[in-house]
Amino acid sequence: QQVNISDLPVVRAGLEGREGVYEYDVEGVAFIGAVAIIPETDWLVIVQRDKNEVFRSFRNMYLIFAVALLSALFFVAFFIGYVNTRIIKPVVTISATTKKVAGGHFALVPAYEGKFAELDDLTVNFNRMVTAREERERELRQQNEDLEREVETRIRSEEALRRSEERFQTIFDSVNDAIFIHDADTGAILDVNRKMTNLFGYTREEACRMTMEALNAGEPPYTQRDAVAWIKRASSGKPQLFEWRYRHKDGRLFWGEVNMRLAAIGGLNCVLVVVRDITDRKSVEEEKSVSLRVDLGVFRIIKNTI
Repeated sequence: QQVNISDLPVVRAGLEGREGVYEYDVEGVAFIGAVAIIPETDWLVIVQRDKNEVFRSFRNMYLIFAVALLSALFFVAFFIGYVNTRIIKPVVTISATTKKVAGGHFALVPAYEGKFAELDDLTVNFNRMVTAREERERELRQQNEDLEREVETRIRSEEALRRSEERFQTIFDSVNDAIFIHDADTGAILDVNRKMTNLFGYTREEACRMTMEALNAGEPPYTQRDAVAWIKRASSGKPQLFEWRYRHKDGRLFWGEVNMRLAAIGGLNCVLVVVRDITDRKSVEEEKSVSLRVDLGVFRIIKNTI
């Protein structure tokens, strides 16, 4: 049958610039049509299918789904019946038996008469389990007593260690010289005493984050590299004693007499550095040196005059 294509609703929609899916009848036959406009052109893409043909596959799918659902329901009903017969009833019997066992009535537990005769053995196994449990409880009580003694011993040891550390910290902070504890491998500052904070002007937290570079005069032979070299010599096991030019937090320089030695602290190889402020002594020595040079100069002048 001849049909004027421009009379189709889907074609009219496309000519009017509307895209989409449309349902319509042509001579009593239901159709589904879709129209799309190709961008930047005047072309249309139009698809038309018989509605009955389109939905025939869905009806077949619904039929298959209904059959599958009925089959699944049948299987579930069969499975529930099987579980009830083979699992639930025996479990109910086991539950009743365990209640009797929990009440301590082992001699009154009846044997299970049915398809699951192995439940008769369950009573005997429960008796064995109780005996094993009592033995295990005795072992656990003994282990608990041993553990309590061990914990008590450890607490006493930790308390003694704490008191020892407190004594060490008291002595460490009461020394009248500045003390640094360096890692023997890396040279990092691990700890300092109170005298160090007074002598250099830094807090203990600040000092432990610093390197020796900020504490040195910064000019050879008082540089970071020189300080690391001294620490390496001390870490070899040979004590080191020398004078060093230090820098205070406010920037002023002062002299220190340094004593380095290797020490094991807390299981870690460390270099113990003791610094004594000798600025006053160096000033006196400098004054004596100047005075001696003046006296020698005067002596030479008198000698030459004579």
